[in-house]
Amino acid sequence: MLRAFLSSDKIQETVIQLDGDEAHHLIRVMRIEEGAEVECLDGKGTRVRTKAVAVSKQQLQLDVLSREHVAAPSPSVHLYMAVIRQEALDWVIEKATEIGAANITPVLTSHAVAKIKDADKKMRRWGKLTQAALKQCGNSWLPIIHPPCPFAQALEQADGGPGLWGDLEATRLLKTALDDMGSTDQLNIWIGPEGDFSDKEKKTLNDAGVRGVKLSDNVLRSETAAILSLSVAIHNQLC
Repeated sequence: MLRAFLSSDKIQETVIQLDGDEAHHLIRVMRIEEGAEVECLDGKGTRVRTKAVAVSKQQLQLDVLSREHVAAPSPSVHLYMAVIRQEALDWVIEKATEIGAANITPVLTSHAVAKIKDADKKMRRWGKLTQAALKQCGNSWLPIIHPPCPFAQALEQADGGPGLWGDLEATRLLKTALDDMGSTDQLNIWIGPEGDFSDKEKKTLNDAGVRGVKLSDNVLRSETAAILSLSVAIHNQLC
C-alpha cells in the first residue's frame, strides 16, 4: 500500500493536491501511476483512502474514496529513553513509532556517554524518522517527540503516572508487573543508558513510585530493552 503523510488541514480536503516531498516520493521513488490507491495519514488518527487521478512531474491529484478516524491506542505509553549513541537512539525512535508509543522523551542521565549537541536539529531529524516509520507501518498515530531534557525534569514531566523501569537487579518480571497493574490508560516506561541509571537516579525513581522490573535473564542493550518493554506493554493490553 502506498502511503502519504499529510497535515490535519490538508487531509480534510475532498480533492487533495499533493506536492513537495510527499509528491516527490510517490512520483519519483514509488513511480505511482494514475488509478493507484494511496492511504493518507495525519498521525492524529485520520486515515483517508484515495485514488491518484492526475500525475505530473511535481504534483499529484488524489480523489478521496473513504475516510475514517481511528481511536488513540490504550494504554498511552510514554517512553522515557536515556540518551544513547545517535544511531541506536534513532533506531529506538523509529521502532517505537512502529510499535505504537504515544510519547517519547530522550533523557539526559548521569551515566550517559552520548550527548545532544544540537537539540533542534535532532528534533527535526526525529520528526522525519517518525513520519517515515508511520508511512511504512501504517500506524494511525504519530508519537509526540519531546525535547531532550535532564533526568529530574523528565521525572517532573511524568507527573506521577504509573511507571516501570528496567532494573538489572529486579526479580519481578515486567509481564507480572503489568498484570498486577491491571487496565490503565497511561503507562510510563523508563530505560537507562549503557552504564545503567546511577544509584541516585534509581532511588529517585523508586521514591517517585516508578517500580523496577526484570526484562530478561540476559543483560540487554538499552535499545533492545526499550523495544522489548514497549512490545510487552502494548501487546499485554491487546491480549
